[in-house]
Amino acid sequence: MYSMSHHAYCCRHLYLNIKAKDASTCKAYMTYEFELNISALQAATGSNPNRWLRAHFPGVCYNILISNSVEYMNAHSRFARKDTIVGLMEYFCAYQQEWYSKRRDLACYYTLVTSTLTPWAKVRVQRRVVKSTSWTARDIGYGKYEVQDGYRDAIVHYFNKTCMYKK
Repeated sequence: MYSMSHHAYCCRHLYLNIKAKDASTCKAYMTYEFELNISALQAATGSNPNRWLRAHFPGVCYNILISNSVEYMNAHSRFARKDTIVGLMEYFCAYQQEWYSKRRDLACYYTLVTSTLTPWAKVRVQRRVVKSTSWTARDIGYGKYEVQDGYRDAIVHYFNKTCMYKK
């Protein structure tokens, strides 16, 4: 049905399901980081590493690696689950509409009234700014930059909005 979509495992659920000591393998951005820890995890799960996020993922994750909305809806609908399937679907539709409406109103308030980011986005941006203060970026032409963070170097394609670390 969705031929262009990609499926990936949730790192938290992978971690909980196999009771691994460390689920950082599936969070690795670079393939060499991924390969460092792959053998034990692959042996434990017997699954395809292309479904473990970031390093081998064929799509773009946009750093959204959570299933919080699903978990929240599951917990929130515990009473509606006793209803018929049609009733349950109507509940989900109504709840989602209300949830998105509130989020839209909040976003409009912050962008139109205060001309700033939402508090959540502001914190995220601030953390990134603090983290990147020691980084250096060298223009290497045609919208490409070499970014050095003291730990590793990366090529960033400004116009394509891509980075070799997929971040």
